[in-house]
Amino acid sequence: MRLLGSNIYNRSGAGQTQTRVSKNLKPARFCGAIENDGDAPDSLTLSATKGNRLFKTSYLVDGQNFTASLIAGSYLKLLPVGEKQTIGIKVNPSRKLKRRKSGKIKRKKFFATISSTSSLDSSKSDVVRGQTKTK
Repeated sequence: MRLLGSNIYNRSGAGQTQTRVSKNLKPARFCGAIENDGDAPDSLTLSATKGNRLFKTSYLVDGQNFTASLIAGSYLKLLPVGEKQTIGIKVNPSRKLKRRKSGKIKRKKFFATISSTSSLDSSKSDVVRGQTKTK
């Protein structure tokens, strides 16, 4: 899976957004990454968006579910200089998006966002986003 946004730093996710189309309410999967591009080891604090009534989100680090700590903004990752940590993002569209009478899927979109902030310099932060569209 191709990663976007290497050496792009912003708080909007511009240039760092992947889009997936969920057909028939199938889960959308993304791969995000954080990297220490600084000149010293740094602990990065990560936070992520919570799902809503139409989209459920889950976040995996090294195959383990860290959804609760990422949504709470309490996930801390120490990274040596130049090291990278990938984060799996899974977005499950709800059955509520299916129209009762026709069975057609409502067209909606949802952004799953991961933010990282340096512990050494809190002015240094970055955002990656995964956009899910239903069809």
